[in-house]
Amino acid sequence: MPKKKTIGIVTSDKLDKTISVLVTRLKEHRRYKKYVRGRKKYMVHDENNSARVGDLVRIVEHRPISKTKRFKLDAILVRGVGPEVELAEEAGVEEISRAQREIEAVKEAEESVSETSTEVSQGEVSQSEISSEAVNSESDNQVNAEDEG
Repeated sequence: MPKKKTIGIVTSDKLDKTISVLVTRLKEHRRYKKYVRGRKKYMVHDENNSARVGDLVRIVEHRPISKTKRFKLDAILVRGVGPEVELAEEAGVEEISRAQREIEAVKEAEESVSETSTEVSQGEVSQSEISSEAVNSESDNQVNAEDEG
C-alpha cells in the first residue's frame, strides 16, 4: 500500500528529533460547494534535527514511533522564510515556483518600503506632488471665499 505524502510548514522544532508540521489543505464543502481551508498539525520524526521553524517540508506516513508520531520527515523543500530562502534539490516544480513567487513578493515589498523611507528621510517631494498640493489648497481657498460671500 502506498504511503501518504503531504507537504507542510514546520511550526516548532523544540523537541529532540521531533518537529511539529502544519499541513493546510482545501476541501470542497458538500452542500455549499465552496472551498474550506482545513488545517492539521502533525508530530513528525526528524532523525537528524535538520528542519527549522518556517521550513517547507515533505512528510511521509510511517509506522508508529511514539504515542503521537506517525509521520517521518522525507525532505526539506524550502529553507526558512523571507528573502534568504534556499531551494533544496529534491523540491518539485510546484514548490520551486511557489517559493520563487514568495521571494519576488518579499523583494518587491522591501524595495517599495526602502524607496518611501529614502524619500521621506531625504525630504524629497516630486514636482507633481507639489503642484497637486497647490491646486488643492487654491480650490479650498476658492470654496471658502464662496462660502463667505
